[in-house]
Amino acid sequence: MNILILLPSLGGGGAEKNAVLIANQLAKKNNVHIVIIYNEITNENRKRLDNNVSLTLLNKKKIIFSMWKIRNIILKENYDVILTTVAYFGITFSFLLPFINRKKKIYIYRETNIPSIYNKNFNILKRIIFKLGYLYTMKNYDYIICQSNDMINDLNIYSSIPSRKIIKINNPITRPECHPSIINNKKSENYVFAAGRLTQQKGFLDLIKNYSTSNALKKNIKLYIAGMGPQYNEMKILINSLNLNANIILLGFKDDLSSYLLNAKAFILSSNYEGFPNIVLEALSYGCPVLSNDCPGGINEIIIPNFNGLIYSKNNFNEMLDLILKIDFDRNQISEDIIKRYDANLLLSKYDEIIDNDSNINFNHNK
Repeated sequence: MNILILLPSLGGGGAEKNAVLIANQLAKKNNVHIVIIYNEITNENRKRLDNNVSLTLLNKKKIIFSMWKIRNIILKENYDVILTTVAYFGITFSFLLPFINRKKKIYIYRETNIPSIYNKNFNILKRIIFKLGYLYTMKNYDYIICQSNDMINDLNIYSSIPSRKIIKINNPITRPECHPSIINNKKSENYVFAAGRLTQQKGFLDLIKNYSTSNALKKNIKLYIAGMGPQYNEMKILINSLNLNANIILLGFKDDLSSYLLNAKAFILSSNYEGFPNIVLEALSYGCPVLSNDCPGGINEIIIPNFNGLIYSKNNFNEMLDLILKIDFDRNQISEDIIKRYDANLLLSKYDEIIDNDSNINFNHNK
């Protein structure tokens, strides 16, 4: 089959890394072509991409300006499957679907967030467009792939997408290259770690404030934060105002987080919401216990309290941080468990199943 994957970019985020994994899986027995709207792809994602996957960069500045070009690409080439992801792109493309020949084609959208919460980040006009999209045009897709039960529940309330079109496929994780004995015997260094795009969604400002009153600070346990984004300067100002420049280290963008995850005492997810956080899966695959905010987006599916981490609320961050630093976690068991539950080979093969058995999908999306 000929498969087209449409993406805004292949930057350093979790959604982009998963898109590469999906493309590589589908390329094992199909012709896969990725079209990127912006001229953005990290060196690591370029290296990860299978040689059998062809790549086109449209170099457009805005999604809307790419729609006519995408329409022409679809009409010109004989694609059997078109897969899109990321809400603002998926919604825009859904408006175009009625004007494209749908005969013998499968259109798939892969949701990456909690729509009703994600929509609140935009101005009134964009909120209206988003809402209209989820009410009227997102159902133009043949299948909507969700990663978490929270995401499915939100779509059932927020959209008019028929439940028969919604399929749950968790984000996958691959086994780290390091040997399990290295994970289990590694002595953690004196820091906790967080990573992600520096946006309001990720809750880093709250994390900095919480850390500033924690016992971890008093014990000289540092906080490392990897990532870049619009809140970088605001975070720098806050850190400086708290006189914590020596304790909170902003590392900037790091595409390879393995050494930080392998050596950290714990990983902290401070997000206000997620889709199904790849970074948590990655941290656990390195045996790094996770302290997560109790946010929607699959956290309760991933975290097993006292086994691979803890979940905190707004009122007990310091208590939970103290506790996670005291628990003697079996890092090898943490790694083996998460790889078994979210095995990449098993989960990615479900994309093949959708395509191969389009008329007889039998996934239980409530599991």
